Amino acid sequence: MGGDCPMNRPRPWLPLDVAFLDQDTIRTLGERFGAAGPLAIISLIAEASAAIPTKTKGNFDLVESRYAALARRVYIDTEKAKAIMQVAAELGLVDVIEADARRYKVRLLKWDKWHPKDPTAATRKAKQRDKLPAASDEGSL
Repeated sequence: MGGDCPMNRPRPWLPLDVAFLDQDTIRTLGERFGAAGPLAIISLIAEASAAIPTKTKGNFDLVESRYAALARRVYIDTEKAKAIMQVAAELGLVDVIEADARRYKVRLLKWDKWHPKDPTAATRKAKQRDKLPAASDEGSL
């Protein structure tokens, strides 16, 4: 195995609530579409999370892609991917911003719940600030 193997590169990850699959809306997707329903939502969350470094504040919860790409990631056909997205919108999981026969742009309506802020970030930042040398007044007139 060489160092160029994609599995050896650092990859972003996302936190997932251990009770994710117990949410009523996610259960409904599972009952309607089998494992592909919840997996489609996890796929959308992963896609949005992976794009965070390229996005500006306020649009982290937007996902734009093709139904065929979602179908490939979830191991289903394109028509089933479309149906899952339609039911996800009816259940209040996504808001369809734009959609046509091939593409969709959705807002993940539970983004803050599904992708919470790092609870240790404020503590880490405070420790970083404490390590920085204090600004001195030397040299100022």
